[in-house]
Amino acid sequence: MKLYCLSGHPTLPCNILKFKSTTIMLDCGLDMTSTLNFLPLPLVQSPRLSNLPSWSLKDGNAYLDKELKECSGHVFVDSVPEFCLPETELIDMSTVDVILISNYHCMMALPYITEHTGFTGTVYATEPTLQIGRLLMEELVNFIERVPKAQSASLWKNKDVQRLLPSPLKDAVEVSTWRRCYSMQEVNSALSKIQLVGYSQKIELFGAVQVTPLSSGYALGSSNWVIQSHYEKVSYVSGSSLLTTHPQVLYATDLLTLKTKVHLTQAMVFSIASYAYGSWTMNKEDQRRIDTFKLCWRRILNTPWTAKRMNKSVLEEVQPECSSEAKMARLRLPYFGHVVRRDQSLEKDIMLGRVRGQRKRGRPSSTWIDTVTATMNSGIRTIPMDQASLKNSDVLLLTGLTQIPTANPDGMVGEFCSNLALTVRNGGNVLVPCYPSGVIYDLLECLYQYIDSAGLSNVPFYFISPVANSSLEFSQIFAEWLCHNKQTKVYLPEPPFPHAELIQTNKLKHYPSIHGDFSNDFRQPCVVFTGHPSLRFGDVVHFLELWGKSSLNTVIFTEPDFSYLDALAPYQPLAMKCIYCPIDTRLNFIQVSKLLKEVQPLHVVCPEQYTQPPPTQSHRMDLMIDCQPPAMSYRRAEVLALPFKRRYEKIEIMPELADSLVPMEIKPGISLATVSAVLHTKDNKHVLQPPPRSTQPTSGKKRKRVSDDIPDCKVLKPLLSGSIPVEQFVQTLEKHGFSDIKVEDTAKGHIVLLQEAETLIQIEEDSTHIICDNDEMLRVRLRDLVLKFLQKF
Repeated sequence: MKLYCLSGHPTLPCNILKFKSTTIMLDCGLDMTSTLNFLPLPLVQSPRLSNLPSWSLKDGNAYLDKELKECSGHVFVDSVPEFCLPETELIDMSTVDVILISNYHCMMALPYITEHTGFTGTVYATEPTLQIGRLLMEELVNFIERVPKAQSASLWKNKDVQRLLPSPLKDAVEVSTWRRCYSMQEVNSALSKIQLVGYSQKIELFGAVQVTPLSSGYALGSSNWVIQSHYEKVSYVSGSSLLTTHPQVLYATDLLTLKTKVHLTQAMVFSIASYAYGSWTMNKEDQRRIDTFKLCWRRILNTPWTAKRMNKSVLEEVQPECSSEAKMARLRLPYFGHVVRRDQSLEKDIMLGRVRGQRKRGRPSSTWIDTVTATMNSGIRTIPMDQASLKNSDVLLLTGLTQIPTANPDGMVGEFCSNLALTVRNGGNVLVPCYPSGVIYDLLECLYQYIDSAGLSNVPFYFISPVANSSLEFSQIFAEWLCHNKQTKVYLPEPPFPHAELIQTNKLKHYPSIHGDFSNDFRQPCVVFTGHPSLRFGDVVHFLELWGKSSLNTVIFTEPDFSYLDALAPYQPLAMKCIYCPIDTRLNFIQVSKLLKEVQPLHVVCPEQYTQPPPTQSHRMDLMIDCQPPAMSYRRAEVLALPFKRRYEKIEIMPELADSLVPMEIKPGISLATVSAVLHTKDNKHVLQPPPRSTQPTSGKKRKRVSDDIPDCKVLKPLLSGSIPVEQFVQTLEKHGFSDIKVEDTAKGHIVLLQEAETLIQIEEDSTHIICDNDEMLRVRLRDLVLKFLQKF
């Protein structure tokens, strides 16, 4: 079994697995970080970008003047952005049988693979992955094609020239594989090769292996894959999420470990403070008190107020096993279900607000049912990750972990909302570079709950993308791919995501571009969600040029795929505030450790980046995979031989042949039978069939066909089984007249030496050898004595 590693990006993998005569490609991610080396493509003519000075080599040679431009101390390529493709020269792509897609972010290189490499196989993906992947590709093509740029840059890619360039162009890898964006025709052709599958659907590949998609819990339709034969199992985990709070981390203290202190606090303090949590009606004051009480973790860490340490850093260090909000939800919802299932109950009437009478004037107070509704609106979006099916794997291939393991997604969402509200209240605009699907759904849902309480009811929210309308609609129709709470809303009927209500109330408006209706409806201050997160193309370029000179405005980065400092480099100097709130719910290293302990694979294979701490945090040994045996690592353009040996093969036996077998018991509980059969192999399936019966030769001189020849069925010698007890065998030899017998022990068994007869008998576990010179009668006599201790069948 071999693994071909075609991509060096750990969260955008592309690997090929050769397993039992099948060649399977696992994902085909497209590394878009290469676009950060190019100048942005503005929708409207930008005098600043058009008049940038050219960059030339130190020797004065100016042949690169038309290709490279200097901006704010950085050098950029003045051409259409190009993408770093997977390594397609490592293996003949025409030999790839199937491509398995785990999520829509890991299929962006599919048109390059299917249209330009000779691939003729089948691609498997879930329906949400196909549809949302189509939207991402369509948006990408639209962004590139609507700003045509005739100039092409290729001279700088020469290896000798690249060594003379400043960083990061000097350090760019595999620039020879960089290519321009595909066309929409190529996208449609590539997607037509996809065959839709559902979770737990078993797919046979040529009778050799079986592949099964499992829910990964990360995004709509995201999958892990299990590839197995009858006796071998390979699990591919890519882009997965457990959607729970981070587990605890061990930190040493003087007396008790931090883990022990956390357990004691939760058992003796929080158990009392959270009494009857499920029946609490939460209002702003109660929430404020709970938030204040949670800061008792500072006392555990002996952190004084003079340390000026933020609450976020305290919680990251303590890592409580369950937040207060999660514990409330866990207690509140079962209590609600218990009461609502009753037929007639005063408690049920009160809970649902059916009490007669009139309430007092003024704004209605928060009720307990409002708290339940808020809980139902929050929480898991997709079907949870299927961990049980990953158990007993011979090899577990692990990719797509979180890119920001030290950031808590819940904390990032809270920081996003607070910075957004602060900017708008001060009269500024907020720009959120994002993809048209994924995190944006969560952000809109959080804002839906946050708008009224933050006083943002009159602030317009704009979602600008060529696929904005399709993205919002698709998120509402894939109900079967959502968690149970979201599915329930569909049958009420209610939309699973609340952005439908935001659109109905005109709080959220979506447009294909900044031209047309948007120009008429645009008013400030506002919040704009648009792409592309790289800041190199799309409508986001226009808003950065428009708002970048005012310190009242803010750009908030939520996508973790790009370095926000590198993305902002061509826009410097920039007056607008920049906030980095990356939201990445994929597995972190602590969660991976728990997962590996639970599924217990024999071998773990992962990218090289996961086997060592990040370069910027070399002291953080907890930010790497730690397992036994140590994980095997790989890097781009490397072929890895997996420590995996095929041990068995399944063979079926025909019923009529099975009926003819006569088992013989050789020891209690074990029976054997000999079989004479013809082994028939087709499509990697092996069948034992009865041997053909010999027919009587017919008279005459009729010419026989070659196919009429019947294979000779030789009479087989009987098989022997059993063991030879040395002491009893020696006694038998003595009874038959042999003397001067000497026994020696060896590593493989025993040697019986008949010194007078000059004969040697080697007794081993699976064989016995009689060695004598030119005395066939003696050899036969000794053979018969050996056979007395064995069984024939």
